[in-house]
Amino acid sequence: MEEVWVAGAAMNRFGKMAVSGREAASQVSLEAIERSGLRPKDIGYTFVSNAFGVAERQAHVGPLVNSALGIPEVPSVTVESACSSSSAALHEAFVHVAGGFLDAALVVGVEKLSHLDTLAATSYFAMGADYAFESRNGATFPGLYATLATAHMHRYGTRAEELGAVAVKNHLNASHNPHAHFQKPISMETYLSSPPVSWPLRLYDCCPFSDGAAAVVVVNPKRFRSDLTEVPAAIRASARAGSIAALQDRNDL
Repeated sequence: MEEVWVAGAAMNRFGKMAVSGREAASQVSLEAIERSGLRPKDIGYTFVSNAFGVAERQAHVGPLVNSALGIPEVPSVTVESACSSSSAALHEAFVHVAGGFLDAALVVGVEKLSHLDTLAATSYFAMGADYAFESRNGATFPGLYATLATAHMHRYGTRAEELGAVAVKNHLNASHNPHAHFQKPISMETYLSSPPVSWPLRLYDCCPFSDGAAAVVVVNPKRFRSDLTEVPAAIRASARAGSIAALQDRNDL
């Protein structure tokens, strides 16, 4: 496989979007294409990452994005892989460009859930678990991840402060990111005094419901090297793997 380049990228501010998911996806897609130096008609395929379009009663987002870009004839596919949907979509674009099937591909990820109440939003998220054995019987993602965290503590002696270091680091990074949902650092004291959600996980261990959209343009450098307007980032390899989804079926947590 050949090396491929990320020729352009764009992202909106995560949090609560005033526009619909399809509008946000179209906006960041156009911005990413413009930054790349390409034109919409150069795109050979659109890979859309979208796990919860049904939250807006809108699935099949790809043709809507392509129509907004003026390229309705370009094929598209929606990639749904729960929390890894965007990385899965980017992997597919990489494989197609690196393998010589495409010269340029658009990858866009979008989600909008903030308009839902907590029960509705958590119900959609629970669809990423094993419904028959987990979510139908009351398991939630905080509860499932708390099980993993507890097992880690028993095996390795992990302390609350070590879990907290992850949250403190992530909030510090977010404070430097103008697109982040929350942009304030937190202290270890703030972390440790936050309310538990599912022991040992606390408030700052758990993700908020965020709206957001991001897009990248992936190209064959041999085809578009002279067209690019920004310094590209190279992708030299991409791989994916799977695991047993349901915790009760795993030999080792």
